[in-house]
Amino acid sequence: MKEIDDQVLLIVKYVRELKQAEDVGDWNKVVILSDAIQDSGHNIGKAADKINVAIKRGMHIG
Repeated sequence: MKEIDDQVLLIVKYVRELKQAEDVGDWNKVVILSDAIQDSGHNIGKAADKINVAIKRGMHIG
């Protein structure tokens, strides 16, 4: 769960930065941050898959 929490916090940070970059027209940074958001989303999906596997095996998730 910590990995998911960390990734969500990163996404929030990236979205704030992305909005600022859009406001000043820094399109290179917008692209970089968009990619970072996508990567974090992918990492959340992988962490969720691990949780699902653990639950199916009867393990406790903390």
